Amino acid sequence: MRRFFPVRSCAFGSLRSQRPKCFSAVAGNAGQVLQAKVRCGLSGEITVDLHNPAKILTPDPLMIYLPPYSIASSKQPAELPKFIRGQPTVVINYRWAGFVRSSARDFPRWEKAQPNQDRNLRWPTPIHDTTIAYNWILENLTAGDQPREIYVCGSYLGATLAASLALTETYPEERMSIRGCVAYNGIYNWTSFFPGHPLNFRSHPGPEDEEWKTDSSFDELGRQAKKLFGIPGDLFDPFASPYYFFHRPKFAVPKSFTGELAELEERPQQKRGSTKLASWKQVNFPPPEAEQESSRRSRLRIPEMLLMHSAPPPSERLIREYWPGDRGNCFMTQAEDLGMSVKRGAYHNENKEHASSLFDGDTERDEWMEGLHKRVSIRDVGGHGKNLSLSPKAEFLARDWIQDRMPA
Repeated sequence: MRRFFPVRSCAFGSLRSQRPKCFSAVAGNAGQVLQAKVRCGLSGEITVDLHNPAKILTPDPLMIYLPPYSIASSKQPAELPKFIRGQPTVVINYRWAGFVRSSARDFPRWEKAQPNQDRNLRWPTPIHDTTIAYNWILENLTAGDQPREIYVCGSYLGATLAASLALTETYPEERMSIRGCVAYNGIYNWTSFFPGHPLNFRSHPGPEDEEWKTDSSFDELGRQAKKLFGIPGDLFDPFASPYYFFHRPKFAVPKSFTGELAELEERPQQKRGSTKLASWKQVNFPPPEAEQESSRRSRLRIPEMLLMHSAPPPSERLIREYWPGDRGNCFMTQAEDLGMSVKRGAYHNENKEHASSLFDGDTERDEWMEGLHKRVSIRDVGGHGKNLSLSPKAEFLARDWIQDRMPA
């Protein structure tokens, strides 16, 4: 049962919530949870859950958790992954047309909304909700004058949002900012679900048994892209497909979600102050300091990232072994492509003196790259967890990754 009480009369009176100025106390899976309403302009409001409220205003690193699918309409708080229980955690209950809770299946069922009922819950509503809630956190959950680190965690749809938020809000020199991201089974390039995308190309058909060669949760996300996004062009939005923070789209936007991708004519662009042409397929991200917002007091940097993925289906592993060019489209390739793009972006932005010799045998470069591989880690965690939860191996790796970054 919920109990509502004014902010000024509780121990968290210093939390300056947006309207209405009250919290509700509910029971979570790891103790009491406070909930606050955050106004999202003219599109309504969302709820943020504050777990372990006794630590929520301390200098301890703050966790932001984005659930695997939208539970904004649920009356119960999200269940936290085990690796962040006990940590001060804020759950952003973003709105995104899609799944509802279901304990009978490994993958939640889809909502059967009335016509136009979920129009405002499609993209870009979830990223707007996430960024507005993040700004609310920066304004209300500081630790006084002391610095505070933030780590963003998410899985499935939440992993997409977590990666985008971390890549665009990591300002290490600011007093309170994102430092790292833990993501599990995210989709980082939604355009890969279009027919004709190179990841879907097969030089060999592989096994005939459909059950042996498919990943039901990955395939389900692809089938529901139309419901999640509404229009095909939204899949090219870099906040929806963070892979495109680092690459220019190679294809024209198709007219429908089942339309074939048409490759754009290659148009190299000249680098500023250089006579050399840069490939149109790559983007310099984070952007140069001169192109960043002048209002920020520090420069955008690449965050530390742990990109976990479940093991690909047996057929994908077999095809990769015998036909390495057929990488397939699965959670593994999504994590690999984003991870390598992030590493390349970090190398070219933070180690410019060796940027022209990325692939030579320079010893100093090798040492720097070894550190970069630890900073942006891509890990296979085996099978799926039940009901979109993290697998035991994923929980173990995430816990160790977080604990290694906790203050002594």
